[in-house]
Amino acid sequence: PKRFVWKASMFGKSDRKTLLSTLNDILVIGRPGIGKTVLTQKILRDWAEATNQINEYYCDKIAFSFKLRWFNNTLEKISLKTFLQFGTGLSKENFESIYEEITKKPQKAILIFDGLDEFHGNPINCLVQSTMIPNDPNACMSAMNIFVKLFWGDLLKGATVLVTSRPTADDFYSRLDFDRNVEIIGFTSNKIEEYVSRFCIKNNKTDLEVKIWEHIKTSSELLNLCYIPVNCFIVCVILSGCLSEPQNETNTLPTTLTKLYQNALRYYEKYDNDRDTEGNPMITEEILKKLQLLAFRGMKNHKLIFDQESVDKQMKKSCLLNSLSNPIFPIQTQFCFIHLTIQEFLAARHVTETLAPPEIKKFISDHVRSGRWRLVLQFIAGLLESFKVIHDRCIPTLVKALQDEHCQLTVLSLGWNAIGDEGVGMLFEDALTKEHCKLTELNLSSCSLTDRCIPSLRDEDRCIPSLCKALQDERCQLTVLKLASNAIGDKGCSLTDQCISSLCKALQDKHCQLTVLKLASNAIGDEGADRCIPSLCKALQDEHCQLTDLLLGQNAIGDKDVDRCIPSLCKALQDERCKKYQHGGSV
Repeated sequence: PKRFVWKASMFGKSDRKTLLSTLNDILVIGRPGIGKTVLTQKILRDWAEATNQINEYYCDKIAFSFKLRWFNNTLEKISLKTFLQFGTGLSKENFESIYEEITKKPQKAILIFDGLDEFHGNPINCLVQSTMIPNDPNACMSAMNIFVKLFWGDLLKGATVLVTSRPTADDFYSRLDFDRNVEIIGFTSNKIEEYVSRFCIKNNKTDLEVKIWEHIKTSSELLNLCYIPVNCFIVCVILSGCLSEPQNETNTLPTTLTKLYQNALRYYEKYDNDRDTEGNPMITEEILKKLQLLAFRGMKNHKLIFDQESVDKQMKKSCLLNSLSNPIFPIQTQFCFIHLTIQEFLAARHVTETLAPPEIKKFISDHVRSGRWRLVLQFIAGLLESFKVIHDRCIPTLVKALQDEHCQLTVLSLGWNAIGDEGVGMLFEDALTKEHCKLTELNLSSCSLTDRCIPSLRDEDRCIPSLCKALQDERCQLTVLKLASNAIGDKGCSLTDQCISSLCKALQDKHCQLTVLKLASNAIGDEGADRCIPSLCKALQDEHCQLTDLLLGQNAIGDKDVDRCIPSLCKALQDERCKKYQHGGSV
């Protein structure tokens, strides 16, 4: 399918109309809270407000809206007519004329299915079963079989079908042939600033606007979090709450993701307890532990939606949970956490509060390669900050061991420790460039690194040793370097574009043996992208560059830079000198 990147700032009426009017089957992908459901709501509003003068495209259309979670845990077989009635909320009598119209002219139908990832069934079985059922609108079948047949055009051929999903459901949507895949990529730094301004105006906190924005942009963790609109709202609520407290100064505001969510939990507890008219706390320690266990089990079992049997009476009162109605089974209320990041934070608390240190280490080791647990592990690291066992003071002993001629160590993983720039500097200068050091793979993910570990072109005299210098040393045998989840970005130093350019220059050195470089989840943004992408392209086209894998995901490169970067990268990858960059590599 043709891939189209949909910017979160482009939710204009004309854009939505263009998306629907030119294609029949559209898949909208995006992370939790990034705006998928909001998009469907805006389309429904456009349709509801349509007249011959406004939104005229929708005038002869009939819109149906479904939540795919409605169809979990049900084996009941229904007809197409009953299925479509659920998508309108109308009574049988009022729906009769609509059904007659839509069966005569199916091209009038706009079928919106929100949350493919919330369907818990087996996608392969669902698709196979659908091929074995007659294409008869009067035949009774499962709701998901009807969904598949509507998508394939076996029923209501010519109808427009729009499906939203989180990336976690790729095993299902990758088996469907959509006319177009749309990815919502979220806010750029400019849009985050604009959102902060609007939030403060709406909530009568304009006096806090500058402080909130200044605090967000100087924290790489908060800035990266805010590219998702719902996260941006959570951050604004917590920071405005902190700043509104008596005698609270800016330097006491949360600067890390974990501290932010610790504050969020405190505010939610206070909100819940203030709601109780009898003066009894609604979130006790016991209830919180139950919520933490529910969150952990949900993450473990791939569940974001919980049946009412999983939630007791006291848990239901917590504002950390949302109740979800189901028009098919009105008495079977379902629940979810108010946001996935809240569930992930509570799951992390469960791990740190119930497992012993050796068990926590094993848990991290077992889940470190799973993208689904990435944020949970980041929260765990934050919660265990004071218990980190390896810090920069331990590095001299480690360096001495690596320098020994009898040391045979080739792979060293120091991730999730408090090593920092100076500790890493010692490794670069006093170990990697020594003749007896045999390290080929070094993992420094989430080690509290900043731009200072990669000096810029103007910082050659700095006391902190240069990674670039080490990579260009003929004695350095490093082929894999992982620097993900640190704070290497635009704000750590004012010359980030030159810092990345220095790194790219090192990649072009004939002595550099690096084949894998991971810079994902840092803070490389608009300011760094202008020069770092051209430098990167130049490096990939250099005959000495050995890179086969380069990861830049989850940074803060914005809309305009994506538009410029992708063509440049494509051109570089097509260059004959980029022969080592194979299909398996990833950017």
